[in-house]
Amino acid sequence: MMLYPAKAALKIVTMIDGVNEIIVPDCKILGQGMAENSTGIIIADNNRFWYIPLISADLKETLSKMETLCGSLIDVAKTLASNAGDLLDNTTTVTGQATMTPSTIKGEAIKTDATTVQNKATELKTQIQALANTLA
Repeated sequence: MMLYPAKAALKIVTMIDGVNEIIVPDCKILGQGMAENSTGIIIADNNRFWYIPLISADLKETLSKMETLCGSLIDVAKTLASNAGDLLDNTTTVTGQATMTPSTIKGEAIKTDATTVQNKATELKTQIQALANTLA
């Protein structure tokens, strides 16, 4: 039984031999093997082959993108929480010729919601960072 570096794309498995890539027909894929750039290993036993994807690199990249998105959400929520108190709320009334219809959204409600989103996104970002750091 031998192990070889390999990759799979759209269920086609290729063994990596230095700079050459050799297509391995009839290779059993232990996983979906549908990623554009799935990397893994082939276990070879005589004329039988099995491909095992190594998902940690793909997962780490995905987690990194999620962490970046959480950072953006945190920034937006922080801005909303900081500035929402300045919004016109529906308890404000203006009289005279300048009478206008107040907003039906209260600035304080936006501030509370934004602070909640900020806190949840910060917690999720911390968990994503910890998980990504455990992947090689």
